[in-house]
Amino acid sequence: MKYRIEFGFGVGEDAYGDPVEPARLVTALGIIRKTAADLFEGYTMHPTTGGWVNNAGRLVEEPGFTLFVVSDWNDAEVWKMVDTIKTELNQQAVAVTATQVIFDIL
Repeated sequence: MKYRIEFGFGVGEDAYGDPVEPARLVTALGIIRKTAADLFEGYTMHPTTGGWVNNAGRLVEEPGFTLFVVSDWNDAEVWKMVDTIKTELNQQAVAVTATQVIFDIL
């Protein structure tokens, strides 16, 4: 069974509320894209804007990305992708959504 797996993550602030510096963002996104390609043999990534409430109760609205892949579900691969995003961008959390799909390349 194939799944469309979406990884959503912010890039405006890190887990401590500090801005993600542009140079770090460029490097991190390169590593994230490479990891996605290695794990899932391809990806699509779109810029997004989102909001969430931090531990201090403050609404954080920031730019982000949603990374899409289509793959069989594999816990180890999904966790590797989540851990890569969290580590490279110093994020506390990554949103993951998985939807069963019928997929083919024509």
